[in-house]
Amino acid sequence: MTNIQRRLINKIKKQILVLLLIPIALGLIGYMLPGSKVPTTYTAEATLTLGNYGDTDLNDAKSVSTLLMTAPFYIENLPDLWAQKEAKLENDLKVVTSPNSQLLTVTYTDASKTDAVKILNQITNAFMSLDKKNYDQRVSLIQDSISAVQKKSVASDAIVDQQRFLYDQKMSLLNMKPAVLLKVPDSEANSVDQSLSSKERGVLGVLLGIAFGFIWIVVPELVRKQ
Repeated sequence: MTNIQRRLINKIKKQILVLLLIPIALGLIGYMLPGSKVPTTYTAEATLTLGNYGDTDLNDAKSVSTLLMTAPFYIENLPDLWAQKEAKLENDLKVVTSPNSQLLTVTYTDASKTDAVKILNQITNAFMSLDKKNYDQRVSLIQDSISAVQKKSVASDAIVDQQRFLYDQKMSLLNMKPAVLLKVPDSEANSVDQSLSSKERGVLGVLLGIAFGFIWIVVPELVRKQ
């Protein structure tokens, strides 16, 4: 056993009562002291699955995530909301994409439960309206194309090509789908209380007491050795 180890053991034996009392005292103080009041926040959540109709911007999860997190979407679709909540939207709106999936989870956090739900509803409604508009346009284009080809008379040697074209267009219509809102933001926004409980403050006090005791006993001996 080295000299420093012997000195540490002797010092601990002499000061064992103090070393035990410090964590206990700090733990009790932490438990009994009133905690600082940290504002509770509320997080509203929406889940949606993206559509499939050949739109590289609105049918791709990464593209939509970027769209919902940047200014142009809000300036064009929700200008009043952007003017009032620009900073909060940049900080408190989150979009999570699922790997290899068209599923998106969108959350918005606010100090007010009502505002959290209301604002996220505005955002999801704006996106769903934009998606429906683009989906309807694609469907209309294909339907117009089918109608035009059906009305057109073709030579006998082109009938097969005409029927193949019509078949492909009709199959495209069957495979197309708009975005679907799977979970609507509602009044059940999750609350988060960021303040420490009495028990947590007590445990923190005990840990601080142990750390203080370690510093008081060990550090002077290490300094003496140097």
